[in-house]
Formats: sequence, C-alpha cells, structure tokens
Amino acid sequence: MTAMYIDTSANKGASLGKGVVALLLSAVLLACHAPADGQGTGAAATSPEDATAATASAPESPIGGTTVAEAEEDEDDLVPKRPDDSYRMANLRPEYDRCIEAADAVTPELLVCGQEELEYQEKRLEEAFARMLAMPDSEEKDALLDAQAAYMHDTNRHCAPHPEQDGQGQLLDALSCRINRVANRVEALQALELK
Repeated sequence: MTAMYIDTSANKGASLGKGVVALLLSAVLLACHAPADGQGTGAAATSPEDATAATASAPESPIGGTTVAEAEEDEDDLVPKRPDDSYRMANLRPEYDRCIEAADAVTPELLVCGQEELEYQEKRLEEAFARMLAMPDSEEKDALLDAQAAYMHDTNRHCAPHPEQDGQGQLLDALSCRINRVANRVEALQALELK
C-alpha cells in the first residue's frame, strides 16, 4: 500500500477543519490505492489494530512531513498549552471591555485596545514592584523578588509573540495572555501588601 503523508511544517496555523478534511481525503486515497484482491504489500487493514500497526511502521517523509496518524496527534499543538488560568482570565478594566466591543472584531483596533490595557496593567505592576523594592531587606523580600522573576519568566515563555511566523490571531492571543498575566500579578502583589 502506498503511504500518504501530510506535510504540516508549512501549515502550523491551519485550522482543525482543514486537518480533518486532509485526514478524510488521505483515507479515501489510501483505500483507492489498495489492490482489489487483497494480495501483496498493499493489502488494506482489516481491523483497527492492523491500521495502527501499519501507520506506526510507516516511514517518515523525506521532506519532513508526518504520517496521517501523527498529523492527527499534532492538531492539538495548534492551541498553546498554558499551565493555568492566569494566562487566560483576569479582572480587567471596563474601559478595555468597551474598547474591545467598539473594535467590532477589526484586528488593528483590537491590537490598539490590547496595547492600551497592557500599558495600564504594566504601569500598575511597576508601582507594585517599586513598593516591593522599598521594603526593608529580608528573606521575605528576597523570596518575593525571586517569585516575581520566576513569574515574569513564565509569562515571557508562554505569552511570547512570534510576529515572523504567527498570524493575527496568534498575535492577539499572545497579547491577551500577557495582559492577563500582568493583571493577575498586580492583584497578587496587592493582596500581599494588605497582609
């Protein structure tokens, strides 16, 4: 049987629907190439175990593509995996909500709204950090500064935009991720100040 490969290296931003269509098309094409008599190396798999074994033994494409089964597994890679909800949710200003609503899903306007909110939240973070630095030297202050550095490192790692390879949706997602993380950190630092 002729193995069908899908090269996903150039299509990392492809939608789930396109992957499903490609998978179905591949299955139909594979079925068409199977010999009618079931003889030879191109015999169609007769059970799911046979299909899994055939897929597992399929060689990798010389041009860096993946088998159909691997492409199906990789479709989950299109959604960034983030450790917790602090990357996705935060209490943001009503002004931001109104700006997003007025942007009417126009990407450049959404980016402006996001940049304004990020600047606001970063200013709040700078103020909270300055108060942290003004604390007397102690082990508690050192631990707090270490925790702040780790938090921002994780934020930079999981919310980094890649403008040279990402589309508009991914750039908006990275901006939203950063806004949420900064806003959540400000709230956490303010809660510590109240103790």
